[in-house]
Amino acid sequence: MFEARNRIGGRVHQVRNGGYLVDTGSNWIHGTEGNPIMTIAEKTKTIVMEPKERSVIFDTQGRQKSEEESGTVSEEFWAMILQAFKHSDKHSASIDAQASLFEWLKKQWSEKSKDDPDSVHTLLEESRMFGQFVGSPVTTQSLKFFWLEEGLDGENVFVASTYEKILEEVAKPALANAEIKLNTEVNHIAYRTSDDEALVRIYTSDGASHSFDEVVVTCPLGWLKKHAQTVFSPPLPDRLAQAIENIGYGALEKLYISFPSAFWLDNNDTKTYPGFTTFHTPEYHPDPTSKDSTTWNQSVVALSHLPGTSAQPTLLFYMHGDCGAYLTNKLSSHQPHSETYNALLKEFAEPFYNRLPNYSVENVACKPTSFYLTSWQTDPYAGYGSYSTFRTGLQEGDKDIESMRDAGGLGDKGQGLWIAGEHTAPFVALGTTTGAYWSGEGVARRIAKQYGLTIEDDEHCATLKKVDTDESSTNSQLKQKNVEKGASGRTVVPEGEVKT
Repeated sequence: MFEARNRIGGRVHQVRNGGYLVDTGSNWIHGTEGNPIMTIAEKTKTIVMEPKERSVIFDTQGRQKSEEESGTVSEEFWAMILQAFKHSDKHSASIDAQASLFEWLKKQWSEKSKDDPDSVHTLLEESRMFGQFVGSPVTTQSLKFFWLEEGLDGENVFVASTYEKILEEVAKPALANAEIKLNTEVNHIAYRTSDDEALVRIYTSDGASHSFDEVVVTCPLGWLKKHAQTVFSPPLPDRLAQAIENIGYGALEKLYISFPSAFWLDNNDTKTYPGFTTFHTPEYHPDPTSKDSTTWNQSVVALSHLPGTSAQPTLLFYMHGDCGAYLTNKLSSHQPHSETYNALLKEFAEPFYNRLPNYSVENVACKPTSFYLTSWQTDPYAGYGSYSTFRTGLQEGDKDIESMRDAGGLGDKGQGLWIAGEHTAPFVALGTTTGAYWSGEGVARRIAKQYGLTIEDDEHCATLKKVDTDESSTNSQLKQKNVEKGASGRTVVPEGEVKT
């Protein structure tokens, strides 16, 4: 196994911030029914939490709406999102590829609330929060392929004690049985043509070469976008190369800010303030990245609401698009936790957290003790981003995913090259850790079959086989029961939740 980093895990990774362990990548498990990641969480006694559906909204002037009013806005927003899923599912074939989810929402709300422009404005501002789910602005979210956000049944749970033990469990077989070469970047792969019997050759950044019968490439989609035309020989088939280019790649960043105590709570009582806060595009905090300030909205999770020993006096900001790019680029030359690093992040975040209850500039509890910002958008091994997205202009998104999943038939044709990763997952698990897990397992089974090996089904195969059956049905495979339950994919989650 060749790993360009000095560690395993890729986009599943933890760091210490203010003495607390936090996830820099995945925070959630999406859909608990038949989900292998949930099973591993239970096995490793990883603490997860199904968040309560309580949230608070701050409007564009920084004024806090009541919890009741915030709940009404959130309920209306998610109801319309479900309608968008149904519309995308039913009319995908005829929807213009340039149509965005945002424009569709704007039209629906404008027609529904003709005499209440303030309500329309508030709902549109709430919809911008959706960028924190897909890692891209809602204005570029494809309506035609919105159904590709469908997900597994069950709840979406926050991994309160981080993915640390899950990663350890998943990595056990490799750590025990494989030769793992860290700090070794692969820069060229020469795979077989369909009519020869040569071994697949791997060339690494240290000048060495290695030969194998089969090679599985699990690099992120963003990395493939940057290198697919130069790394592989012969060149990848046109349809596969086009699929890699077509599917979007989102950019989600996280900012953790720890305090001496959770000042936003009264006597540390989580009932006194909800765990989720949404800041609509702030007119009191100018966005230097764009003239219309449409990407400066924030979704914040209070980790003070995590259960038991997982609770910490920390605020987790989710950001995407220009906002995340602006911060990561600005901090790229500064060491985490350095004086300048902390000052820049405080300058950005204080106009948000100083709106929370009980804030006082004189109160020591309100003075941050530690900042940490992820930097996936400046990370070449992550492909300068986070996970796959489906943007306006996409013509054949489902076929693109299937083409990457099949790797153009290169493996099944005996050419020794396979592609795995969340971007090659079943439709119900795209962009998730479950999808990444299933994609690798799927490739492993295909390789085993080629060599005549018998692999026994595990408890999740029934779920995966059902997923495969659903995907072979007509159109988008969006299951009505999922829509009714509000469990349709990476994006549709209980009110107030944040997805990454």
